[in-house]
Amino acid sequence: MLVIGATGRVAIDHLLEAGVAVRALTHRSEAAATLPAQAEVFPGDLTVPESLDPALREPPAEPSPAPP
Repeated sequence: MLVIGATGRVAIDHLLEAGVAVRALTHRSEAAATLPAQAEVFPGDLTVPESLDPALREPPAEPSPAPP
């Protein structure tokens, strides 16, 4: 699942806990350091459509196993 505006972690943490493969699109590259390692982080800008291509075209990561 692609999370846009991924500087907040609430949605990402919930998705990862549910075993969903997460792709995070963030406008600020420094925000990537604060996101969980299991999330694939992509820099992008919604006003620059071609910057979204990598996040939309690359195959998603394997989902994390859901906690017991």
